[in-house]
Amino acid sequence: MLKKTFVLIASVVLIATMFAGCGNIAGSNVRINEKDITPFNAVSIDTSSTRIELVAADRFGVEIFVPKRFAPEWDVTNGRLTIRDNTTNYVFSGITINNDHYVKVYYPADTTFADMTLASSSGKIDLPQVNVADLSITSSSGSINAGAEKFDNAIIESSSGDITFSGSGGYVKMTSQSGAVRSDTENCEEISVTTSSGRADLADKGNVATVLSVSTQSGRIDAKGGVWRDVTARSSSGGTTISGELLGNTYVETASGSVIISVNGSLSVYGYTLTPGSGSIHLNGERMDKPALSSGSYDNHITVTTSSGGIRLDFSS
Repeated sequence: MLKKTFVLIASVVLIATMFAGCGNIAGSNVRINEKDITPFNAVSIDTSSTRIELVAADRFGVEIFVPKRFAPEWDVTNGRLTIRDNTTNYVFSGITINNDHYVKVYYPADTTFADMTLASSSGKIDLPQVNVADLSITSSSGSINAGAEKFDNAIIESSSGDITFSGSGGYVKMTSQSGAVRSDTENCEEISVTTSSGRADLADKGNVATVLSVSTQSGRIDAKGGVWRDVTARSSSGGTTISGELLGNTYVETASGSVIISVNGSLSVYGYTLTPGSGSIHLNGERMDKPALSSGSYDNHITVTTSSGGIRLDFSS
């Protein structure tokens, strides 16, 4: 009996020792709070399991809350704020311990950033609407909620978290392996979306023709906008819905979902090629008793191909 008791006590001590360096458990966190630092117009943040948040304020500052053993570092050099830590999620006996650690960056709301790079392995990233030329955001398993204005390039990648993006500018690329992608943009030049197992909900309310490319393996595609140009949409097992003014060539392909397209324009200036594998065709609300349907060649052409879904194509005039 004594031997069993000793083994039990030793096991408890061992577990406590292993968890002693896990930040909040041992009370060994470090907090850095600098309210007024050197101004900066570029940001580089690289963390492991820390939440990243940018906050509009009346001055430049940083606030960091991480375990002391991960030795956070930050500095401002040549106008660039750089923050690094080595925070990690610990797993023991199938239990993951996630401490509520974070990195917060404060900046005046009228700041114009040259570039911004935010990376977190398993932490959430929150970025309000900022004025930035080049934006790069990467998260392995945390969600991303970001906004940007007047950007040239915005590259946003998540392995298993959702992506939500808003703003206006040039080229936007959003990639998610197993999360949904949502965007609400205005007058972007080009939007590219790739997701493996999440749906894509896209909206653009501007009057600038936006090149659109969307691909998903097992999620729906919903794109509504003012003006789309040269649209390419592919879905393996989800339906596709597109609305707006469609300029240039529109190509939609699905394996096992239906396609619904609503065009702000006249049928007289559009060509189309509609080929459903085993579904019906509806053109301007009328069911067409044909296995495929096509018209002549125009500057604006819509091509839709499905394997096992129907096709509906409607024009506003």
